[in-house]
Amino acid sequence: MPQDILFVEDDNRLLTQYGHAVELALGIQPFLAESGDKAIEILRSFPVKVVVTDQRMPAMSGTELARRVRHELGLDIPFIMVTGYSHLVEASDAVNLSFSRFIDKRDVVSELIPAIRQALDSHLSRQLAASRQIVNIPLASPRSAIFPLRRRVRLLLRAILNVVDDYAPPDEWRLECTAQRGISTEQRLDVSRMARFKYETTTQASLLGRTGFSVGALIPAVTAQLGGTFSTSVGTSYECEYQLHTAQTLTIHQITDPPDINGISLLSREYLTCPLYKQVNCLMELQCGLCGIPHQLYVALNFPIGKLALRHKENHSDGQTKVVDAGFLSAELAEKPLPR
Repeated sequence: MPQDILFVEDDNRLLTQYGHAVELALGIQPFLAESGDKAIEILRSFPVKVVVTDQRMPAMSGTELARRVRHELGLDIPFIMVTGYSHLVEASDAVNLSFSRFIDKRDVVSELIPAIRQALDSHLSRQLAASRQIVNIPLASPRSAIFPLRRRVRLLLRAILNVVDDYAPPDEWRLECTAQRGISTEQRLDVSRMARFKYETTTQASLLGRTGFSVGALIPAVTAQLGGTFSTSVGTSYECEYQLHTAQTLTIHQITDPPDINGISLLSREYLTCPLYKQVNCLMELQCGLCGIPHQLYVALNFPIGKLALRHKENHSDGQTKVVDAGFLSAELAEKPLPR
């Protein structure tokens, strides 16, 4: 299920309600952030298409979040503000930060989903205008049809929208080892992980398959368009898996850091790794011979690369947990054919 939308709201109850509403109405499982700082962390790592934010939040307001996303991250994505305090938003901020919509919290039930649909359409139009490649390559056509649906549709790779070079899937982080305070151990972090080519789509895979879609046809069409951006350290085969083995090791010592000025101590540090992928976001178009109305859908291709992301999860004596992105580990990429 795609994650194209980010909700930012300090009220957990409302945050959960918004997430459920969008998942049911649009088939999108959104990112949920309780603060502006968490939202920025997500936006640094994932290609979000629409941000829906509250205005009044403890550490960072909705307008300040929009300003940092525009100026610091350089992202031009639609912002929707859901607030009961729209009168507190400066008119100049609303104009300069290009909010696409303001929704009063009393009207959120009736207005939220249409506003998100409109913002997604607007984002798509801007992406196409600034697209890396407009290609219009046929991938399936009525002449190659086998099933009834295929005789009525034509499938095109409409455009390559963007490429994310170091994409870390949220569900592939794995705990490798833990350093603890007061426990004298020395561990060597020598990681071996498996990764496979994957693709994600905004429509049901079974429906896409009935059109004659084949990922085996899409991959060479994409790699041919992107040319030299695919080096030997990128796995482009969907018929095998790849073993990533780190070319270097890290030595993990016990924690001896002194408490901070508030007396809070670091109790343990967990070391986590995640295989990284080159994610290519594509726009597909279904052209229906019956109704004549083209239907657009997104497909994200995730190609394994020769790198692992390293993350520290630090657990403190006051019960707080801090996640620190600690960089990358180079890895050898070895192809392993899948059993037939």
